[in-house]
Amino acid sequence: FLIIHQPIKSQVDINNKIMLAQSFEQAGDYDKAIKLFEEIYSVQPQNYQVFESLNRVYTQAKKYESSVTLIQNRIKLNPKDINLFGMLGSTYYLMGNESKAFDAWEDGIKTQPENQMSYRIIANHAIQRRAFEKAIDYLKRGKAVSENPELYAYDLANIYSLTMQYKEAASEYCSLLEKQPTQMSAVEN
Repeated sequence: FLIIHQPIKSQVDINNKIMLAQSFEQAGDYDKAIKLFEEIYSVQPQNYQVFESLNRVYTQAKKYESSVTLIQNRIKLNPKDINLFGMLGSTYYLMGNESKAFDAWEDGIKTQPENQMSYRIIANHAIQRRAFEKAIDYLKRGKAVSENPELYAYDLANIYSLTMQYKEAASEYCSLLEKQPTQMSAVEN
C-alpha cells in the first residue's frame, strides 16, 4: 500500500510546489519562484512544462545567463529541438546580443533546413522579439522550400502590413488569391 501511494504523494507535492511557484511568479516574486522551479526541475528534469516555466522566470528576472545555461543544457539532450534554439535566440535578443540571437536562430534552422516548419518556428520567435526583418527573412526562406507556399503568404502579408510595407503586403495577398481564389473573404478581412 505504501509503495503504491508514495509516487502519488510525491507527484501531489510537486504539483503543489508548481502552483506555489506560479503564484510567486504572478506576484512578481521571481527569486522565490526561481528557487521552487529549480528545486522541481532538479527532481523532474524531463518535465518540459517546468523547464519552460523556469526559463520564463529567469528571463522575467533578467537572469539571462541562467536562462542561456538552462537552454544550452537542454539542447545537449535534444539537439534537434528547433524550439530550444528559438528560445536561446530569444534570450540572447533580450540580452541585447542580436548577433548571437541570429546565430542561435540560424543554428535551429540548420538542424532541419528541409523542414518548412523550422522556418515558421524560428520566425515566430523573431516576431515575439519584434525582430520583424529577420522574421520576414525566415518566412521568405520557408516559403521557398515549402510545398505549399501559400501558407506563408498570410504571415508575410501581416508582417509587411505591421511594418508599413504595404506594397509587399498587397503582393503577398495577390499571389495568395492567384493560387486560391476562394480565400477572397479572408484576404478582404
